[in-house]
Amino acid sequence: MIIMIFTPGFPPWRIGGEEYYSSYQAKNLIDLGHKVNVIAENHSNEQTGIIRKFNDHLKIFLVRPPRTKRYLFKNIITTFRYLIAALKLRTKPDLIYGHDTIGPGLAAVIVGRVMRVPVIIIWHGAELIASKLSKTGTLIRKLICKYADYVIVSSELFKGLALKNVGEDLASKFHVISPAVDINEFSPEINGTSIREEYSILNSLLILSVGRLEWVKGFDLLIRAISLVLEHFPNAKFMIVGGGSQKEYLTNIAQTLNVRNNLILTGPVKRAKLPKFYSACDVFLVPTRGEGFGMVFLEAWSCGKPIITTPQAPVIASLIKKRGGGIISTNDPKNLGNALITLLSDKNLRLTMGEMGRKIAIDFSWRKMVEASLNLHSNFTH
Repeated sequence: MIIMIFTPGFPPWRIGGEEYYSSYQAKNLIDLGHKVNVIAENHSNEQTGIIRKFNDHLKIFLVRPPRTKRYLFKNIITTFRYLIAALKLRTKPDLIYGHDTIGPGLAAVIVGRVMRVPVIIIWHGAELIASKLSKTGTLIRKLICKYADYVIVSSELFKGLALKNVGEDLASKFHVISPAVDINEFSPEINGTSIREEYSILNSLLILSVGRLEWVKGFDLLIRAISLVLEHFPNAKFMIVGGGSQKEYLTNIAQTLNVRNNLILTGPVKRAKLPKFYSACDVFLVPTRGEGFGMVFLEAWSCGKPIITTPQAPVIASLIKKRGGGIISTNDPKNLGNALITLLSDKNLRLTMGEMGRKIAIDFSWRKMVEASLNLHSNFTH
């Protein structure tokens, strides 16, 4: 089949959980013998509006992100640019995936209706926890879910939250299919010593976070917890991998609290290098304020590391409650600090939780996820 993916971004032109989800999805679709056309926003300095053809199975069309921050206009512009890109590809797909229910998702539904092609929306859902949805956003989401053939969500919890917004009458379109992790790429066998050498932290306890430097990730709360941890572990280092709009803000907080020397902001790193960062750390923590799923937690688990998360990553928190592998903390700096102290104080506890996490990660396969979503299409065609 020819499959078209509308996504907010695609590595390396934009980095994030949804972006890597799209990337692994495309890779596994190609491995299954399908041709994939991707339309994504370009957040790099490379030229937009041109098609990158990597081989006979993958084409990527990059569109320029809108400059306006006004919600409605931003999404109208985004949708329009995705529609134009779909026309320029001059290909009628057999199936369309739309990531998110605004912008790319809306464009996917419109193209699907015009071309009479089935559309599967993947609703990542972080906004269902992180914020109150606007009336305009709710209306658009209702329309998208109404005209999509299927909607994929990551958990029963998010299915329930989504249906509260779009209406229970659309329940038959919703299916729960979890994201996944590549357990060979992210493995306990990987050696992270080179990362410790690079950042001169060979003898330090290392707390790692991975994610965009944005408010929703809660990294400001993590920085406010550093001083409490340093009272017990003066040599502890905190490393945040990722880029984003809050870099200066986070740096200023660290300087004000006099913990800047214990904080390492690496900026974005190449994907191939990321498993080494996980392997280098002692504890993985993202004090998120809202998470659709939390692929980075799966990646840390897959590398055999204990994690700390918040109830605002409900899928991961549920896995911890059922199977272990980490600690659930409120995203309050004091509670975060105490959770870190608990893990940093007990190496055997860290090892045990890391082993539990690895077992959890093994149950999540990208091939299984992709095949499950394709089965929806099979149900539609038959």
